[in-house]
Amino acid sequence: HFGHYKAATTSTYLSHYHAAKTTVALTLGSPFDRWKRGVTVMLEKERGVNLVSKLRAILLMEAYFNAANKMIFGNRMISSVRAHSLMPEEIFSEKGRTAVDGTLAKVLFYDISRQFRKPAAIASVDASNCFDRICHAMTSLVFKSVGVPQSAVTAMLGAIAEMKFFLRTAFGDSEQFAGGGIEYKTRGMCQGNGAAPAASGVVSITILKAHNRRHSGASFLCPISATRKNVAGILFVDDTDLMHIDMTKPTLDTDIHYKMEASIHNWGRLLLATGGALKREKCSYTLISYAGDANSNWHYYDYSENDDFRMRVPAQDGRHQYIDHHPVSYAQKTLGILTSPNGSNRHSCSTCVTENVSRGSSKTTQLAEYANTVLATSRIRTRIQFRYLCGTLGGSEETLLQHPPFVRCQPQHSSQLPPITRGVLWGGAPTSGNRSNN
Repeated sequence: HFGHYKAATTSTYLSHYHAAKTTVALTLGSPFDRWKRGVTVMLEKERGVNLVSKLRAILLMEAYFNAANKMIFGNRMISSVRAHSLMPEEIFSEKGRTAVDGTLAKVLFYDISRQFRKPAAIASVDASNCFDRICHAMTSLVFKSVGVPQSAVTAMLGAIAEMKFFLRTAFGDSEQFAGGGIEYKTRGMCQGNGAAPAASGVVSITILKAHNRRHSGASFLCPISATRKNVAGILFVDDTDLMHIDMTKPTLDTDIHYKMEASIHNWGRLLLATGGALKREKCSYTLISYAGDANSNWHYYDYSENDDFRMRVPAQDGRHQYIDHHPVSYAQKTLGILTSPNGSNRHSCSTCVTENVSRGSSKTTQLAEYANTVLATSRIRTRIQFRYLCGTLGGSEETLLQHPPFVRCQPQHSSQLPPITRGVLWGGAPTSGNRSNN
């Protein structure tokens, strides 16, 4: 019982005893039988939605086993990766970075393409069941490549392979279990394992480094210092956005499409090699193209209805499946916020108003003024400032946020905002216009 371990922490003798037993198991690579038993609980992904398909299964592992996984893989392994500068800048789930940073990087990518009128492409290629599809053979090699002892890898992966899954509901724990057989071994890292995020991270690093050997991704060129920088994409756990732009030379729209397709295929095959797979329903891409006239006026050119610019992703069965091709005006929700390549934030602001105004009005009618203030300064202000961080607002978008209770939630002065957003909030992004003025 977890409470027994908590009580044992008050005794030096018992703490040393438990630590010694865990060390022996990890050193020999032989997990205890109790490490091979887990209790699965189902948690709501969305509040009030109790459908089985909408629930998230979390495995409650043995306490000392999970604590050892966090210490060896979650702390020491990742610390070794950081110490040897192996963490790529494309990974935004790294310590000290948030989903806001990833979204802002994507918005800046759109801005650079628009400012230089350079054709570009971005593809959202999300993995399916991130922690549950990791291949043990490939993961074991990755663990050893970053310095994890073989015995510790064997102990953790061996316990997962023979895991017996019990189910906990409101009626108690089940007496029967799934898994635990000899013929069929469990794969993946298990949701709830303290080593799962770190394992997914080092596997993503391996995939990213292999991908960069064949595809440069987005090639940026500083116009003043002529410094060149290549960025493959934006990764946040299982959410991946692959980017392509070439600022070093003139490029055609067909070249961007061809290279983007090759990049997606290479990423998909690397993901399949590690046990993962792309989820076609969550994959899409956008080709950003520009057109002009004799008067130097420009506008976005739409290829979304052109069958010659469709995109496919590799499937697990060896076939290729077509994914959605969105226009630049389409606002897609990634990393918790709606963004569109044309720079418009109207969809994001409209969603923010619809969600929070209705939520605030329905839940605060019977509350005191103090409770209303707490709600405004916590939930709603956080949502608004999240959008402040990731983009610019035009006049029409600013008007959307002039709804109660948004007025009292918004920062009263620019000093209340993070420094990165001061002075760049208002004005929005042009979607067409004269080349000399935009």
